[in-house]
Amino acid sequence: MLNDLKDKYTSANALFKLIYINLTVYVLIQLIKTSSFLFQNSSITLINWLGIPSQFSDYIFKPWTAISYMFTHEGILHIFFNMMWLYFAGQIFLQYFNAKKLYSIYILGGLVGALTYLIAYNLLPAFANNSSHLIGASASVLAILFAVARYVPNYKINLIFLGSIPIKYFAIGSVFIDIISIPNGNAGGHISHIGGAI
Repeated sequence: MLNDLKDKYTSANALFKLIYINLTVYVLIQLIKTSSFLFQNSSITLINWLGIPSQFSDYIFKPWTAISYMFTHEGILHIFFNMMWLYFAGQIFLQYFNAKKLYSIYILGGLVGALTYLIAYNLLPAFANNSSHLIGASASVLAILFAVARYVPNYKINLIFLGSIPIKYFAIGSVFIDIISIPNGNAGGHISHIGGAI
């Protein structure tokens, strides 16, 4: 079975490799969470080691989290929607760019999203005395979406209830929703999404 999974990963294109890595990390987190519950050991958690801590003073001791966070998800809906967005944007992206550029934009978008998150949490008064961890591929996914929207802004996509619209409006609408959602919860996540789009 492991050999089959390895073969599937090896033969997959760049987009599916990114999805498989995200899914593998998710499954690992869930297995450790189950183990932690069964053995009543709350100290067993990967989120604190894979997610970016919001404070620079904590981050400097966990520099790898700038990469690991963008492959880390905890909730089933979180990973489901991020992977759906990644698949949607990635399929269009690969019509115009190669695999190397897909990896580059994914990582670059995630890094800028992480930087935006850290700056916001350490400089803005709204986050004074707040502490959290950033996880998820959203900033990376938005980077891919915006790369497509910048390169082929009039690429038509079909949306339920809205019909066929240029991808540039879909991308702008996504960021607008993030901006107005900042006060309503997961502010750090929404701010990182904006960084990824940038």
